[in-house]
Amino acid sequence: MDSINYEELAREVIKQQQGKEQAPQDHKEAVISVLREKTIAEQKSPTFSTTTQYSPIQQTAGSDLKERGLPSYAEGTSPEIQNKVEELITHTLDKGLSAGISEVAGLDPFIIDMYHDALAEHVVQQMKERGML
Repeated sequence: MDSINYEELAREVIKQQQGKEQAPQDHKEAVISVLREKTIAEQKSPTFSTTTQYSPIQQTAGSDLKERGLPSYAEGTSPEIQNKVEELITHTLDKGLSAGISEVAGLDPFIIDMYHDALAEHVVQQMKERGML
């Protein structure tokens, strides 16, 4: 199910960390930075929705969010947004990072950020388990 090239991504993360003049970022922040750069490169003509509203429709327990791989701030978002991010993560794991980035490019910035945070958590965990970080 996992179509992400972790070795290539680990090289980019390490390069990202070494390229900073200040103290090295933690791994998750470096992964988020790499994902943001890839998303920005993919966005040719952003079509962000200006009508999306984020109202807390249903509160989700923090432990449930963690099990679902979502960041804690997803607790205050609608189930539709949470489900969309989960779908994007599943798509990325099934089809690869490029396909996931292509899918997310042009979406609402809030969803993109939540996607980056959730994916970074997964990626860092996998890289650590594989001894890459």
